[in-house]
Amino acid sequence: WLLLYPEYWDIINKSEPFEAERHRLPGKVSRCGACRSPNGRFICKRCSSIRYCNKNCQMSHWQYHKSACQLLNKRREEKLSSGEDLRGLDDAGLIPDDSLWGRVGLNNLGNTCFMSSALQCMSHVLPLTRYFLSNKFERDINLNNILGTGGKVARAYGALLRDIWMGAHQHRSLSPNTLKRAIELFAPRFSGVSQQDSAEFLAYLLDALHEDLNRIRNPPYVEMPGVEKGKKLSICGAEAWDAMSLRNSSFIFDNFYGLYKSTCVCPQCEEVSVTFETFNHITLEIPRQLSIDVVVVLVKACDESPCLPIRYCLQVHPNGVMKDLKAKLSQLSGVHLSKLTLCNVHNHFINKIFNDNEFVSVVATRGIVFAYETAPHDDPTQVHVVASHNFPNGNDDTRFGIPFLMSFDASLTCATISNIIWERVKPFLRSEEH
Repeated sequence: WLLLYPEYWDIINKSEPFEAERHRLPGKVSRCGACRSPNGRFICKRCSSIRYCNKNCQMSHWQYHKSACQLLNKRREEKLSSGEDLRGLDDAGLIPDDSLWGRVGLNNLGNTCFMSSALQCMSHVLPLTRYFLSNKFERDINLNNILGTGGKVARAYGALLRDIWMGAHQHRSLSPNTLKRAIELFAPRFSGVSQQDSAEFLAYLLDALHEDLNRIRNPPYVEMPGVEKGKKLSICGAEAWDAMSLRNSSFIFDNFYGLYKSTCVCPQCEEVSVTFETFNHITLEIPRQLSIDVVVVLVKACDESPCLPIRYCLQVHPNGVMKDLKAKLSQLSGVHLSKLTLCNVHNHFINKIFNDNEFVSVVATRGIVFAYETAPHDDPTQVHVVASHNFPNGNDDTRFGIPFLMSFDASLTCATISNIIWERVKPFLRSEEH
Protein backbone atom coordinates (compact mmCIF):
# COMPACT_ATOMS: atom_id res chain seq x y z
CA TRP A 1 0.00 0.00 0.00
CA LEU A 2 2.85 2.39 0.80
CA LEU A 3 4.41 1.41 -2.49
CA LEU A 4 1.28 2.47 -4.38
CA TYR A 5 0.56 5.60 -2.36
CA PRO A 6 3.86 6.90 -0.96
CA GLU A 7 3.81 9.67 1.57
CA TYR A 8 5.69 12.02 -0.73
CA TRP A 9 4.79 12.05 -4.38
CA ASP A 10 7.05 13.19 -7.18
CA ILE A 11 6.03 16.58 -8.46
CA ILE A 12 7.00 16.84 -12.09
CA ASN A 13 9.28 19.82 -12.67
CA LYS A 14 10.75 20.95 -15.95
CA SER A 15 14.20 19.81 -14.87
CA GLU A 16 13.10 16.23 -14.23
CA PRO A 17 13.31 13.53 -16.92
CA PHE A 18 9.56 12.86 -17.02
CA GLU A 19 8.89 16.33 -18.44
CA ALA A 20 9.78 14.90 -21.85
CA GLU A 21 7.19 12.20 -21.23
CA ARG A 22 4.64 14.92 -20.71
CA HIS A 23 5.27 16.32 -24.18
CA ARG A 24 5.31 12.85 -25.74
CA LEU A 25 1.81 11.97 -24.50
CA PRO A 26 -0.27 15.15 -24.94
CA GLY A 27 -3.71 14.99 -23.39
CA LYS A 28 -2.95 11.81 -21.41
CA VAL A 29 -0.59 12.97 -18.70
CA SER A 30 -1.68 16.59 -18.30
CA ARG A 31 -5.16 15.69 -17.09
CA CYS A 32 -6.03 13.84 -13.92
CA GLY A 33 -6.63 10.16 -14.61
CA ALA A 34 -9.61 10.12 -12.24
CA CYS A 35 -11.56 13.38 -12.39
CA ARG A 36 -10.18 14.58 -15.77
CA SER A 37 -9.38 18.04 -14.42
CA PRO A 38 -6.35 19.79 -15.99
CA ASN A 39 -4.56 19.85 -12.62
CA GLY A 40 -2.78 16.49 -12.87
CA ARG A 41 0.45 17.51 -11.15
CA PHE A 42 1.29 14.19 -9.48
CA ILE A 43 2.40 11.08 -11.31
CA CYS A 44 1.79 7.42 -10.53
CA LYS A 45 5.11 6.27 -9.03
CA ARG A 46 4.87 2.72 -10.32
CA CYS A 47 4.18 3.19 -14.06
CA SER A 48 4.93 6.91 -14.51
CA SER A 49 2.27 7.04 -17.24
CA ILE A 50 -0.69 8.77 -15.64
CA ARG A 51 -1.22 11.80 -13.43
CA TYR A 52 -3.56 12.69 -10.60
CA CYS A 53 -4.73 15.76 -8.71
CA ASN A 54 -4.19 14.23 -5.29
CA LYS A 55 -4.17 10.99 -3.36
CA ASN A 56 -7.97 10.68 -3.36
CA CYS A 57 -8.06 10.67 -7.15
CA GLN A 58 -5.43 7.93 -7.32
CA MET A 59 -7.27 5.79 -4.79
CA SER A 60 -10.52 6.21 -6.72
CA HIS A 61 -8.89 5.25 -10.02
CA TRP A 62 -6.73 2.38 -8.77
CA GLN A 63 -9.16 -0.49 -9.44
CA TYR A 64 -9.36 0.57 -13.12
CA HIS A 65 -5.66 1.34 -13.46
CA LYS A 66 -4.25 -1.63 -11.52
CA SER A 67 -3.78 -4.11 -14.38
CA ALA A 68 -2.38 -1.48 -16.78
CA CYS A 69 -0.09 -0.15 -14.04
CA GLN A 70 1.41 -3.57 -13.37
CA LEU A 71 2.15 -4.19 -17.07
CA LEU A 72 3.63 -0.73 -17.60
CA ASN A 73 5.71 -1.05 -14.43
CA LYS A 74 7.06 -4.39 -15.65
CA ARG A 75 8.07 -2.88 -18.98
CA ARG A 76 9.62 0.08 -17.21
CA GLU A 77 11.74 -2.20 -15.00
CA GLU A 78 12.84 -4.23 -18.02
CA LYS A 79 14.01 -1.09 -19.79
CA LEU A 80 15.82 0.10 -16.66
CA SER A 81 17.59 -3.25 -16.24
CA SER A 82 18.69 -3.26 -19.88
CA GLY A 83 19.85 0.35 -19.71
CA GLU A 84 17.43 1.56 -22.37
CA ASP A 85 16.03 5.08 -22.50
CA LEU A 86 12.67 5.43 -20.73
CA ARG A 87 11.57 8.01 -23.25
CA GLY A 88 10.79 5.23 -25.69
CA LEU A 89 8.37 3.58 -23.28
CA ASP A 90 4.95 3.30 -24.91
CA ASP A 91 1.69 2.70 -23.06
CA ALA A 92 0.54 0.46 -25.99
CA GLY A 93 -3.08 1.58 -25.57
CA LEU A 94 -3.22 0.63 -21.89
CA ILE A 95 -4.00 4.24 -20.94
CA PRO A 96 -7.42 5.04 -22.46
CA ASP A 97 -7.73 7.84 -24.96
CA ASP A 98 -9.46 11.06 -23.91
CA SER A 99 -12.17 10.55 -26.54
CA LEU A 100 -13.45 7.45 -24.69
CA TRP A 101 -14.00 9.09 -21.32
CA GLY A 102 -17.70 9.31 -20.47
CA ARG A 103 -18.89 7.86 -23.78
CA VAL A 104 -20.68 4.82 -22.42
CA GLY A 105 -24.29 3.87 -23.00
CA LEU A 106 -26.74 2.73 -20.34
CA ASN A 107 -28.78 -0.42 -20.91
CA ASN A 108 -32.52 -0.20 -20.38
CA LEU A 109 -33.77 -2.40 -17.54
CA GLY A 110 -37.21 -2.76 -19.05
CA ASN A 111 -38.77 0.63 -19.87
CA THR A 112 -36.18 2.63 -17.93
CA CYS A 113 -35.14 5.02 -20.68
CA PHE A 114 -36.43 7.80 -18.36
CA MET A 115 -33.70 6.87 -15.89
CA SER A 116 -30.98 6.44 -18.51
CA SER A 117 -31.60 9.87 -20.05
CA ALA A 118 -31.55 11.57 -16.63
CA LEU A 119 -28.36 9.77 -15.57
CA GLN A 120 -26.58 10.66 -18.82
CA CYS A 121 -27.46 14.33 -18.31
CA MET A 122 -26.28 14.23 -14.70
CA SER A 123 -23.10 12.38 -15.67
CA HIS A 124 -22.01 15.23 -17.94
CA VAL A 125 -22.39 17.94 -15.30
CA LEU A 126 -18.62 18.17 -14.86
CA PRO A 127 -18.38 19.84 -11.42
CA LEU A 128 -20.63 17.19 -9.88
CA THR A 129 -18.92 14.34 -11.74
CA ARG A 130 -15.45 15.46 -10.64
CA TYR A 131 -16.72 15.72 -7.07
CA PHE A 132 -17.68 12.02 -7.19
CA LEU A 133 -14.75 10.75 -9.28
CA SER A 134 -12.22 12.27 -6.86
CA ASN A 135 -13.96 10.53 -3.92
CA LYS A 136 -14.51 13.88 -2.18
CA PHE A 137 -18.11 12.89 -1.54
CA GLU A 138 -17.02 10.17 0.92
CA ARG A 139 -16.08 12.73 3.57
CA ASP A 140 -19.52 14.36 3.31
CA ILE A 141 -21.70 11.23 3.59
CA ASN A 142 -24.26 11.65 6.38
CA LEU A 143 -25.14 8.23 7.75
CA ASN A 144 -27.52 9.53 10.43
CA ASN A 145 -29.77 11.74 8.32
CA ILE A 146 -33.29 10.35 8.63
CA LEU A 147 -34.25 12.10 5.39
CA GLY A 148 -31.44 10.39 3.46
CA THR A 149 -30.63 6.83 2.46
CA GLY A 150 -27.61 6.31 4.69
CA GLY A 151 -25.25 6.98 1.80
CA LYS A 152 -26.54 4.08 -0.30
CA VAL A 153 -27.74 6.20 -3.23
CA ALA A 154 -24.65 8.43 -3.12
CA ARG A 155 -22.24 5.48 -3.12
CA ALA A 156 -24.18 3.68 -5.87
CA TYR A 157 -24.18 6.84 -7.98
CA GLY A 158 -20.46 7.31 -7.39
CA ALA A 159 -19.74 3.72 -8.44
CA LEU A 160 -21.79 4.20 -11.63
CA LEU A 161 -19.87 7.39 -12.51
CA ARG A 162 -16.55 5.61 -12.02
CA ASP A 163 -17.65 2.83 -14.37
CA ILE A 164 -18.78 5.39 -16.97
CA TRP A 165 -15.76 7.66 -16.82
CA MET A 166 -12.90 5.43 -15.69
CA GLY A 167 -13.96 2.11 -17.21
CA ALA A 168 -15.08 3.49 -20.56
CA HIS A 169 -12.30 1.61 -22.35
CA GLN A 170 -13.53 -1.69 -20.89
CA HIS A 171 -17.18 -1.64 -22.02
CA ARG A 172 -19.44 0.25 -24.39
CA SER A 173 -22.61 0.04 -22.29
CA LEU A 174 -23.51 -0.53 -18.64
CA SER A 175 -26.54 -1.65 -16.66
CA PRO A 176 -27.20 0.65 -13.67
CA ASN A 177 -28.60 -2.19 -11.55
CA THR A 178 -26.98 -1.17 -8.26
CA LEU A 179 -28.23 2.39 -8.42
CA LYS A 180 -31.71 1.29 -9.44
CA ARG A 181 -31.94 -1.14 -6.51
CA ALA A 182 -30.77 1.54 -4.09
CA ILE A 183 -33.39 3.98 -5.37
CA GLU A 184 -36.16 1.34 -5.34
CA LEU A 185 -35.42 0.62 -1.69
CA PHE A 186 -36.28 4.18 -0.64
CA ALA A 187 -38.58 5.26 -3.49
CA PRO A 188 -40.85 2.30 -4.36
CA ARG A 189 -42.60 4.34 -7.05
CA PHE A 190 -39.54 3.77 -9.25
CA SER A 191 -39.50 0.01 -8.72
CA GLY A 192 -40.25 -2.42 -11.50
CA VAL A 193 -39.61 -1.95 -15.18
CA SER A 194 -42.48 0.38 -16.07
CA GLN A 195 -42.07 3.82 -17.60
CA GLN A 196 -41.84 6.81 -15.24
CA ASP A 197 -41.42 10.56 -15.51
CA SER A 198 -37.80 11.54 -16.15
CA ALA A 199 -38.12 14.97 -14.48
CA GLU A 200 -39.60 13.38 -11.34
CA PHE A 201 -36.75 10.85 -11.22
CA LEU A 202 -34.16 13.61 -11.64
CA ALA A 203 -35.74 15.66 -8.83
CA TYR A 204 -35.68 12.65 -6.48
CA LEU A 205 -32.08 11.76 -7.36
CA LEU A 206 -30.87 15.31 -6.63
CA ASP A 207 -32.80 15.39 -3.36
CA ALA A 208 -31.51 11.96 -2.29
CA LEU A 209 -27.91 12.92 -3.08
CA HIS A 210 -28.33 16.17 -1.16
CA GLU A 211 -29.66 14.43 1.94
CA ASP A 212 -26.94 11.74 1.78
CA LEU A 213 -24.24 14.41 1.52
CA ASN A 214 -25.71 16.97 3.89
CA ARG A 215 -22.88 18.35 6.03
CA ILE A 216 -25.29 19.48 8.77
CA ARG A 217 -25.23 16.57 11.21
CA ASN A 218 -27.65 18.05 13.77
CA PRO A 219 -29.96 20.41 11.90
CA PRO A 220 -31.64 22.97 14.18
CA TYR A 221 -35.29 23.95 14.07
CA VAL A 222 -35.61 26.97 11.83
CA GLU A 223 -38.68 29.10 11.34
CA MET A 224 -38.71 30.58 7.87
CA PRO A 225 -38.81 34.39 7.96
CA GLY A 226 -41.80 36.08 6.40
CA VAL A 227 -41.78 38.85 3.84
CA GLU A 228 -42.52 42.15 5.53
CA LYS A 229 -44.34 44.89 3.66
CA GLY A 230 -42.06 47.58 2.38
CA LYS A 231 -38.97 45.42 2.67
CA LYS A 232 -36.86 44.76 -0.40
CA LEU A 233 -37.45 41.33 -1.92
CA SER A 234 -33.71 40.86 -2.44
CA ILE A 235 -33.14 41.21 1.33
CA CYS A 236 -36.07 38.90 2.12
CA GLY A 237 -34.73 36.32 -0.34
CA ALA A 238 -31.25 36.47 1.21
CA GLU A 239 -32.73 35.97 4.69
CA ALA A 240 -34.75 32.97 3.45
CA TRP A 241 -31.64 31.46 1.87
CA ASP A 242 -29.63 31.93 5.08
CA ALA A 243 -32.40 30.20 7.03
CA MET A 244 -32.39 27.31 4.57
CA SER A 245 -28.61 27.04 4.81
CA LEU A 246 -28.85 26.43 8.56
CA ARG A 247 -30.35 23.00 7.81
CA ASN A 248 -28.91 22.30 4.37
CA SER A 249 -25.28 22.34 3.29
CA SER A 250 -24.00 20.02 0.59
CA PHE A 251 -22.32 20.11 -2.78
CA ILE A 252 -25.72 19.48 -4.37
CA PHE A 253 -27.37 22.27 -2.40
CA ASP A 254 -24.60 24.72 -3.27
CA ASN A 255 -24.72 24.03 -7.01
CA PHE A 256 -28.23 22.85 -7.87
CA TYR A 257 -30.63 24.57 -5.49
CA GLY A 258 -32.16 27.98 -5.72
CA LEU A 259 -35.11 30.04 -4.46
CA TYR A 260 -38.24 31.12 -6.21
CA LYS A 261 -40.84 33.56 -5.00
CA SER A 262 -44.37 32.29 -4.50
CA THR A 263 -47.20 34.82 -4.32
CA CYS A 264 -50.71 33.91 -3.15
CA VAL A 265 -53.67 36.31 -3.20
CA CYS A 266 -56.78 35.58 -1.13
CA PRO A 267 -59.86 35.81 -3.39
CA GLN A 268 -62.01 37.19 -0.53
CA CYS A 269 -59.92 39.66 1.46
CA GLU A 270 -57.26 40.13 -1.26
CA GLU A 271 -54.50 39.59 1.29
CA VAL A 272 -51.17 38.95 -0.46
CA SER A 273 -48.81 36.31 0.95
CA VAL A 274 -45.25 36.09 -0.39
CA THR A 275 -42.95 33.19 0.49
CA PHE A 276 -39.65 31.83 -0.79
CA GLU A 277 -39.25 28.11 -1.52
CA THR A 278 -36.29 26.04 -2.72
CA PHE A 279 -36.12 24.17 -6.01
CA ASN A 280 -33.54 21.92 -7.64
CA HIS A 281 -34.91 21.88 -11.18
CA ILE A 282 -37.20 23.96 -13.37
CA THR A 283 -39.87 22.38 -15.54
CA LEU A 284 -40.08 24.13 -18.90
CA GLU A 285 -42.70 23.63 -21.57
CA ILE A 286 -41.41 22.24 -24.84
CA PRO A 287 -41.70 25.04 -27.41
CA ARG A 288 -44.49 24.46 -29.85
CA GLN A 289 -43.65 24.24 -33.50
CA LEU A 290 -44.67 27.50 -35.13
CA SER A 291 -44.96 25.97 -38.58
CA ILE A 292 -44.60 22.69 -40.42
CA ASP A 293 -43.06 22.13 -43.84
CA VAL A 294 -45.22 20.39 -46.43
CA VAL A 295 -43.84 19.27 -49.78
CA VAL A 296 -46.38 19.77 -52.59
CA VAL A 297 -45.97 18.71 -56.23
CA LEU A 298 -48.12 20.86 -58.51
CA VAL A 299 -49.26 19.46 -61.87
CA LYS A 300 -50.58 22.34 -63.96
CA ALA A 301 -53.10 22.11 -66.77
CA CYS A 302 -51.00 23.55 -69.62
CA ASP A 303 -53.04 23.80 -72.80
CA GLU A 304 -50.69 25.75 -75.08
CA SER A 305 -47.36 24.07 -74.26
CA PRO A 306 -46.60 20.99 -72.13
CA CYS A 307 -45.16 21.63 -68.65
CA LEU A 308 -43.56 19.42 -66.06
CA PRO A 309 -44.68 19.15 -62.40
CA ILE A 310 -43.22 21.74 -60.01
CA ARG A 311 -42.21 20.95 -56.44
CA TYR A 312 -42.99 23.46 -53.66
CA CYS A 313 -42.12 23.46 -49.97
CA LEU A 314 -44.81 25.34 -48.05
CA GLN A 315 -44.83 26.43 -44.41
CA VAL A 316 -48.22 26.14 -42.73
CA HIS A 317 -49.39 26.53 -39.14
CA PRO A 318 -49.58 23.14 -37.35
CA ASN A 319 -53.31 23.68 -36.72
CA GLY A 320 -53.96 24.75 -40.29
CA VAL A 321 -56.29 22.94 -42.69
CA MET A 322 -55.93 21.98 -46.34
CA LYS A 323 -57.67 25.16 -47.43
CA ASP A 324 -54.79 27.13 -45.88
CA LEU A 325 -52.33 24.98 -47.81
CA LYS A 326 -54.25 25.70 -51.01
CA ALA A 327 -54.09 29.44 -50.32
CA LYS A 328 -50.30 29.31 -49.88
CA LEU A 329 -49.86 27.28 -53.05
CA SER A 330 -52.19 29.58 -55.02
CA GLN A 331 -50.19 32.61 -53.92
CA LEU A 332 -46.89 31.11 -55.10
CA SER A 333 -48.04 29.38 -58.29
CA GLY A 334 -50.62 31.84 -59.58
CA VAL A 335 -53.27 29.11 -59.93
CA HIS A 336 -56.67 30.17 -58.62
CA LEU A 337 -57.67 28.65 -55.30
CA SER A 338 -60.87 27.12 -56.69
CA LYS A 339 -58.90 25.24 -59.38
CA LEU A 340 -56.57 23.40 -56.98
CA THR A 341 -57.26 19.80 -55.99
CA LEU A 342 -55.00 18.20 -53.33
CA CYS A 343 -54.53 14.44 -53.45
CA ASN A 344 -52.60 11.65 -51.80
CA VAL A 345 -50.68 9.41 -54.20
CA HIS A 346 -49.73 5.90 -53.15
CA ASN A 347 -48.05 3.34 -55.37
CA HIS A 348 -48.35 5.70 -58.38
CA PHE A 349 -52.11 5.91 -57.97
CA ILE A 350 -54.42 8.61 -56.56
CA ASN A 351 -56.12 6.95 -53.63
CA LYS A 352 -57.54 9.98 -51.83
CA ILE A 353 -58.71 13.53 -52.57
CA PHE A 354 -58.31 15.71 -49.49
CA ASN A 355 -61.15 17.73 -48.07
CA ASP A 356 -60.59 21.43 -47.39
CA ASN A 357 -61.28 20.94 -43.67
CA GLU A 358 -58.69 18.18 -43.06
CA PHE A 359 -55.77 19.13 -40.82
CA VAL A 360 -52.42 19.64 -42.51
CA SER A 361 -50.51 18.03 -39.59
CA VAL A 362 -52.27 14.71 -40.23
CA VAL A 363 -51.82 14.85 -43.99
CA ALA A 364 -48.13 15.84 -43.81
CA THR A 365 -47.23 12.53 -42.14
CA ARG A 366 -48.29 10.65 -45.27
CA GLY A 367 -45.51 12.10 -47.41
CA ILE A 368 -45.67 14.34 -50.45
CA VAL A 369 -48.97 16.01 -51.34
CA PHE A 370 -49.90 16.26 -55.02
CA ALA A 371 -51.85 19.25 -56.31
CA TYR A 372 -53.66 19.31 -59.66
CA GLU A 373 -55.05 22.24 -61.58
CA THR A 374 -58.60 21.17 -62.41
CA ALA A 375 -62.08 22.59 -62.63
CA PRO A 376 -64.12 22.66 -59.39
CA HIS A 377 -65.60 19.27 -58.49
CA ASP A 378 -69.09 20.68 -58.08
CA ASP A 379 -69.17 22.03 -61.66
CA PRO A 380 -71.79 19.91 -63.52
CA THR A 381 -70.41 20.92 -66.93
CA GLN A 382 -67.04 19.25 -66.28
CA VAL A 383 -65.88 15.64 -66.34
CA HIS A 384 -62.91 14.60 -64.15
CA VAL A 385 -60.59 11.84 -65.35
CA VAL A 386 -57.78 10.04 -63.49
CA ALA A 387 -55.02 8.75 -65.78
CA SER A 388 -52.21 6.52 -64.47
CA HIS A 389 -49.20 5.09 -66.31
CA ASN A 390 -49.08 1.31 -66.65
CA PHE A 391 -46.29 -0.90 -67.94
CA PRO A 392 -47.37 -4.30 -69.32
CA ASN A 393 -45.76 -7.09 -67.30
CA GLY A 394 -47.26 -10.41 -68.30
CA ASN A 395 -50.72 -10.80 -66.83
CA ASP A 396 -50.26 -7.82 -64.47
CA ASP A 397 -49.69 -4.16 -65.25
CA THR A 398 -47.09 -2.26 -63.22
CA ARG A 399 -47.86 1.37 -62.44
CA PHE A 400 -45.12 3.99 -62.64
CA GLY A 401 -44.70 7.74 -62.78
CA ILE A 402 -46.99 10.50 -61.59
CA PRO A 403 -50.72 9.96 -62.19
CA PHE A 404 -52.83 12.74 -63.72
CA LEU A 405 -56.10 14.25 -62.56
CA MET A 406 -57.69 16.25 -65.40
CA SER A 407 -61.02 17.92 -66.06
CA PHE A 408 -62.75 18.23 -69.45
CA ASP A 409 -65.84 19.83 -70.81
CA ALA A 410 -68.67 17.31 -70.84
CA SER A 411 -69.42 18.08 -74.47
CA LEU A 412 -66.03 16.81 -75.73
CA THR A 413 -65.75 13.51 -77.54
CA CYS A 414 -63.66 10.59 -76.32
CA ALA A 415 -61.21 11.05 -79.19
CA THR A 416 -60.62 14.67 -78.26
CA ILE A 417 -60.10 13.78 -74.59
CA SER A 418 -57.65 11.03 -75.62
CA ASN A 419 -55.64 13.52 -77.70
CA ILE A 420 -55.47 15.99 -74.79
CA ILE A 421 -54.27 13.26 -72.42
CA TRP A 422 -51.59 12.27 -74.94
CA GLU A 423 -50.35 15.85 -75.10
CA ARG A 424 -50.04 15.87 -71.31
CA VAL A 425 -48.07 12.62 -71.31
CA LYS A 426 -45.60 13.64 -74.05
CA PRO A 427 -43.17 15.62 -71.79
CA PHE A 428 -42.56 12.48 -69.74
CA LEU A 429 -41.50 10.36 -72.74
CA ARG A 430 -37.99 10.16 -74.16
CA SER A 431 -39.25 10.46 -77.72
CA GLU A 432 -42.55 10.55 -79.51
CA GLU A 433 -41.94 7.06 -80.89
CA HIS A 434 -42.18 5.66 -77.33
